[in-house]
Amino acid sequence: MTSLNEKLSTLGAMLGQPGARKAAAWPKGAAILELRLPHGWPENAAAVSWCLRKDADVLEQGVSAELPELAVKAAGARLLVWSPAGDTLLTETTIPSRNRAKIMQALPYALEEQLLGDPDSQHYVYEPLGGGRLAVAVTLGARIEAWLNALQAAGLRPVTLCPATLALPHAQDAWAFAFAGAEAWLRSGRFGGAACACETGSVPAVLKTALREARAGEQVPTTLLVFNPPADFDRESWAAELDMNVIVEPQGLWESQRTAPPELNLLQGEFAQQTQADSRFAQLRPAALLLALWALSSIGTGLWEWRQLKGMHLDNTREMTRLFRSSFPEAKAVVDPALQMQRKLDELQTQSGGFSDGDFLPLLAQSTPAIKSQAQTSVENLKYNDTGLTLGLRLPDFQSLEALKNRLASGGLTVEVINANSTAEGVVGRLRISAAGSAGG
Repeated sequence: MTSLNEKLSTLGAMLGQPGARKAAAWPKGAAILELRLPHGWPENAAAVSWCLRKDADVLEQGVSAELPELAVKAAGARLLVWSPAGDTLLTETTIPSRNRAKIMQALPYALEEQLLGDPDSQHYVYEPLGGGRLAVAVTLGARIEAWLNALQAAGLRPVTLCPATLALPHAQDAWAFAFAGAEAWLRSGRFGGAACACETGSVPAVLKTALREARAGEQVPTTLLVFNPPADFDRESWAAELDMNVIVEPQGLWESQRTAPPELNLLQGEFAQQTQADSRFAQLRPAALLLALWALSSIGTGLWEWRQLKGMHLDNTREMTRLFRSSFPEAKAVVDPALQMQRKLDELQTQSGGFSDGDFLPLLAQSTPAIKSQAQTSVENLKYNDTGLTLGLRLPDFQSLEALKNRLASGGLTVEVINANSTAEGVVGRLRISAAGSAGG
């Protein structure tokens, strides 16, 4: 069954199906028109940066506020659009299945803790990394629809839409960091990256956090490539603080050679029909063969996974029942050991009548004054579990988020920024708060 799935993956790559491991290279001599959408576009009607290239040569580049002007340049060229970096979450998760339908069904639940809005309103694109691990790009579906509507109104129909974070070059054992106006972009690996506020005087917290996590996972980059640094950029200071080699690249982002489309193309699923319907029609016949092979494979794989999961469920139920009886021997009947264990633990906590520093109410009481004192800050949602109190916040800018984090930390709390994204209305982010000295997850 494994060899059959590998053959299907290879065939999927040949047919250009979503989830294929490697994007086919552009034909030699093909003209490529690249557009870079600014943050808040199209609502803010900001100018769009563009570049016309052929192979490694940049033919023309510029900035245009009138998209219909670019329709002439797009004639006969493949249109590659880089979406605002802060509007897409790049992350990884593990889903033990090769079935695309099952993966797409599981992604909203697997990534729920990292998402800032309703999981069902998001658009998910993934690439398999092996061993059940997936690289995932998550973008609000309404944002993609707004970009495509504005582009198509100007006569522009992109074949590729990808977050601008992945426009930075990817090299072995090296990360890339670019200053882009009021924002800065980080590419941390083949599919990793993030956007943050532009800070020239110090190393951004997003970069330091990502580097710390990479070193904890033994995925240590040795070099940081910096693009478009400001005049006062202190390379030596950054190198010392990050403890890595920092190289300032003389070439701009447009000069970075791209021989193939980006691998995480957002134009899949419902959005693929808007831009690629004609090219898909020519692939219907081979796709029918792929569908038949996939059906046979998924039936066999599904049966095998069902048997495995059923056995694991029975084993786990027996173990939970054993633990419940050993912990509460006075219980007469065990119907749902997990639920009964939770109720017993809740009863014991209620009887004790006390709280620890890491409980919900103490954490909420300590956090509330700092949040109230932060101007134009609102709590969108909150969750509590054994890792602490997770707050979904809306703030005016990245500086306000950093200030709130410092104010909470000065109050004796342990604070971790889970994620933060820039939107047209400000910055939305998630903070995990726990008692000092406790594990933050």
